[in-house]
Amino acid sequence: MWTRCAAGLALALAAAGCGTPSHDLFAVERAGSIPGAKLRMIVSDGGTVTCDGGKAVSISSEEDTARRYTALEAYLRQHA
Repeated sequence: MWTRCAAGLALALAAAGCGTPSHDLFAVERAGSIPGAKLRMIVSDGGTVTCDGGKAVSISSEEDTARRYTALEAYLRQHA
């Protein structure tokens, strides 16, 4: 019984698009001649950040709110 329920729930979640990657909000690239200067950081809408293609790290809800505001502000500046 529980196996059927779990399988049905998994199928419903998959059909709803759960588990798909979140969209990127913005990326920051830094270059330079000193060691460690080169950096590529990507902040996603799912509340994670990655650096140089590494493992995604969760950010807090306070940081999440701040990054959404920053992304909106940048968008508005570009499209004003």
